[in-house]
Amino acid sequence: MAVLFRLLGDVDAQVDGTSLALGPSLRRTVFAVLAVKVDQVVPVDVLIDRVWGTGAPPRAHSSLYSYVTRLRATLAGSGADIVRRGNGYLLAADEMSIDLHRFRDLVRQARDEDDARAAKFYEEASALWQGDPFAGLESSWLAEQRAALEQERHAAFLDSVDVRIRLGRHAEVVAELSDAGAEHPLDERLAAQAVLALHRGGQRADALRRYREISDRLRDELGVDPGEALRSLHHRVLTEDPELTAHPVPAARVVVPRQLPPAPRHFVGRADELRALSAALLPDEAEGTPIALVSGTGGLGKTSLA
Repeated sequence: MAVLFRLLGDVDAQVDGTSLALGPSLRRTVFAVLAVKVDQVVPVDVLIDRVWGTGAPPRAHSSLYSYVTRLRATLAGSGADIVRRGNGYLLAADEMSIDLHRFRDLVRQARDEDDARAAKFYEEASALWQGDPFAGLESSWLAEQRAALEQERHAAFLDSVDVRIRLGRHAEVVAELSDAGAEHPLDERLAAQAVLALHRGGQRADALRRYREISDRLRDELGVDPGEALRSLHHRVLTEDPELTAHPVPAARVVVPRQLPPAPRHFVGRADELRALSAALLPDEAEGTPIALVSGTGGLGKTSLA
């Protein structure tokens, strides 16, 4: 049975691809709050505050109990359950069945792997995002979590770009960096990645233009110059520093098949011929590459001698 709980987009629960009816927005908010803190007890008063904030109704405790009861019925048979512990509730579920926690786990793995494997982990992590976290839910606490998660997503994106640039996938990241730059126009790390990717992709003029754009924006909006790292990169592009050029991936070594027969186990009686060949092929002085021709009738052992 495949169980998936989505928080990175519309809050949803799926069993074998079929969505479960989590109910109206407040009930889904209760589920989302518990899912963010999966396997952790959330005290009732804290849960009420995170669901309603300062607008909690007079009968919030009984409303919460009703929502939990309905959610438990919905989750029956999914392998997850909402459990009462002391003065609180917890969602008992496999952490990796919740996309938010799966995302964080994949990013952690990516940061511990070599670039080739890391790129795959980052790609899988990015694919988990189906929209704004907790889409359509208006809890103030979830809004704070949403903002923090967007920062996590952006940091993971920047890390993935570094990996792909090192792998030589410059053209792939240029368009993504352009879109991200519209959302984060003052992000110097992102701008530096765009400059580097454009330069390594043979678009030096565009790389310099991208630097001018971020430089002008920083001065106009913040009254500051670009940081040392970005200025240094700009100088290296201007001077066409060869170290900025992407190192070509070595071509795979071509394996040449052995076309001679295996060496004979016993080879005798050719001492004179071997000395003659050595003298011809290994002269003390030679202007070119020596070549020797071994000829004779079939069966005399020419191949073995060679």
